[in-house]
Amino acid sequence: TMTPEDFQSLRTRYGTDAEFRDRLDSAASAEAAIKVLGESGFDATASDLAQLGGAHVELALEMIDQVSGGGYVDFNFTVN
Repeated sequence: TMTPEDFQSLRTRYGTDAEFRDRLDSAASAEAAIKVLGESGFDATASDLAQLGGAHVELALEMIDQVSGGGYVDFNFTVN
């Protein structure tokens, strides 16, 4: 889990390091983004990605039914 200082450091690096930004932007999943972040010295989780504000979750109708019914849902995050 990232600290507020980690988030600030990540935002700063994202804004100033084009190679890092490109690698993160090209991540195809939350897992891939977490891997890029880990390789760059950040200890991030999927929850941390959601807090960044650049992540969004797309839910299929079946997933919404599972959530409302209390079933297990495997979310697929997309990082922009």
